[in-house]
Amino acid sequence: MTTRSLRWLLAGAILTTLTHAASAQSLERRVAQVRDGEVEFNYAARAGVCGDGRYWMRVDANSWHGTFNDATRMTPCEDGPVRVLLTRAEGATVKLQTYAGPLQSEQGATNIGRVSAREAAAFLLNIAQTVDARTGGDAIFPASLADSATVSPVLLEIVQNAARPRELRRRAMSYMAQRADEPGGVGGREAGRRLAALARDERDNQQVRQSALSALLRLDAGAGFTALEELALNANDPWLAGAATKALAGSGDPRAREFLRRAAARTEMPNEARTAAIQGLGGEYGSAADATFLRDLYPKLMSEHQRDAALSAIASIGGSANASWLLNIARGDTGAVRQRRRAIELADRAGVPVTELISLYDNVGDSEIRAAIIDALARDGSRAAVDKLLAIAREDTQSNQRRRAISVLGRFDDSRVREALRGLIERPR
Repeated sequence: MTTRSLRWLLAGAILTTLTHAASAQSLERRVAQVRDGEVEFNYAARAGVCGDGRYWMRVDANSWHGTFNDATRMTPCEDGPVRVLLTRAEGATVKLQTYAGPLQSEQGATNIGRVSAREAAAFLLNIAQTVDARTGGDAIFPASLADSATVSPVLLEIVQNAARPRELRRRAMSYMAQRADEPGGVGGREAGRRLAALARDERDNQQVRQSALSALLRLDAGAGFTALEELALNANDPWLAGAATKALAGSGDPRAREFLRRAAARTEMPNEARTAAIQGLGGEYGSAADATFLRDLYPKLMSEHQRDAALSAIASIGGSANASWLLNIARGDTGAVRQRRRAIELADRAGVPVTELISLYDNVGDSEIRAAIIDALARDGSRAAVDKLLAIAREDTQSNQRRRAISVLGRFDDSRVREALRGLIERPR
């Protein structure tokens, strides 16, 4: 590129910037003319935005905003402009509402009409940069919807400004991650680098650092995944390692699942991070392969917290193999009583049949395990469970278990149970 061409390019960029700034100032002046009351304007929405124009909207196919009821759910999601309604009081904007879809107008509001999308975005981002109240945060969302507007660089400035309110920075972070790869934007790689640096900054607010980890996951094409892996392996900051691991556990990305298995097996991982990896293998993304891995890992775990995490994760995955495994843990004569009790507490989540719990009660002698089974039968509440509780209350040879059964039966609003308890009270001693 020649020097002359470069000069022309720079001159064009400067002119475009000045034009956008002047347009935003023009819109700002028109809004400022309304000292008290409501003022509205509309502008072209970017692709992927639709709504009903009044109550709700959808963004990028899977993000819904607004209020819903049976009637509004039947309304089609229509393309249309973004409409912003501002409430003004004594010359200040105190409330901001956003709509999309078929264009409507608010009765009594001053209607500025259609403005350019870039002008609207610049005006709204100026509110986000200068207003500390909730309105500043509310301005970020409609700015992110403007067609052909570049918003991520300004949002990154807000994110990195530690003087701004925490919630405003967190909202800016979320939308910056979503828009990082827009034309002329920050870019996924640079956004990932900046967010990772923020997450590492121990001087910053911990909730902001946590939000930075969540935002890394939202970067397109997995741009933040490598950064999260590195943060999760940070032995110098146990909190950061654990928080990054928890963030990865919230992702269904196969790479995240593989990382969690590797981290769960690493004895040199910080305790909090390793526990988070074990726990993270359960939940909505947990698979049969994850459960098999955890069952094999369980005997090798020395930490009580890690064993608890493994039991909880296996129970959350469920299935007959995991239910049987939990029952075996509960039966075990050599296992710690605390872990056996925990296995019983999780039995219903894993799908252990109540008949198996009843059989277990009849075949164990440990009073703590029996007490845990009584509590589990009470949570189950089925007829078979109640029948067993009544039998314990009437016939168990251990008085403390009879008292416990009577105590949990007292919570049931059941005439049959009440009659049985009355008979126990009146029974000659």
